[in-house]
Amino acid sequence: MGLKPKKFLPDEFSYKDTNDGVSDIGSASNLKDRSENYYKISEYFYRVENHDQLNKIGKSFEKDYANGVKSFAITSTEESISKQNTILGIASYFDHLANLNVLIVTNETRGPLGDFHSQGKKMFRKYETHEKHEVSYTKYHESLDFVSFRELIKMSQGKRPTKDYEIALDIFLEAYDLIIWDVPSVEEIAMDKQLYYTVSLKFESLSVVVSKSKATGNKVKKIVEFFENYGVPLKGLIYSES
Repeated sequence: MGLKPKKFLPDEFSYKDTNDGVSDIGSASNLKDRSENYYKISEYFYRVENHDQLNKIGKSFEKDYANGVKSFAITSTEESISKQNTILGIASYFDHLANLNVLIVTNETRGPLGDFHSQGKKMFRKYETHEKHEVSYTKYHESLDFVSFRELIKMSQGKRPTKDYEIALDIFLEAYDLIIWDVPSVEEIAMDKQLYYTVSLKFESLSVVVSKSKATGNKVKKIVEFFENYGVPLKGLIYSES
């Protein structure tokens, strides 16, 4: 099993994956042994609150992946640890499933996602299309990377999104077999719709983590309708006890 990203890097475009300015292209995928960090994220599968429920959710995402979906957006009715735990749980599920290159896109600096993100190795990639673009990201282990929405949006260099920016963004994302988006609130996205719009076009599926104790039907409806306007189909709701 395993979707492989399509390759369409034109000859006039250059790509470099570096650490501290030293080329590191392909070195991570050539490691023969699993790193210590691999086992940390893999063990997360066993540390979630409800292992049976995670396995059920994981199988649902696995089915979608087998059908060609590789870009999963996950948001929530309340900013909570539950959403972060869900994202890490799904990532660890796929870690068990196959040797995939996984990217988690998040702005979190605290909580479980923030902890994993901060413990990784700082890297950056440079692209030269018609303009120069650079992305800073974190490599947690050989098949799991983290990057922030801010970094992806920063590739536009503060300009209105251009075709050149979209190509550079596509090149970065297509290096991964699976992408999990820790989607900000609709209020945050609405503050900069123009730039978030280009990124949101990469979402292929939307799941909403719903707090049983705090969520209302209106909150869920607002989120679903907002992303439907962006053409993102709802996969389903994931209920949280918190």
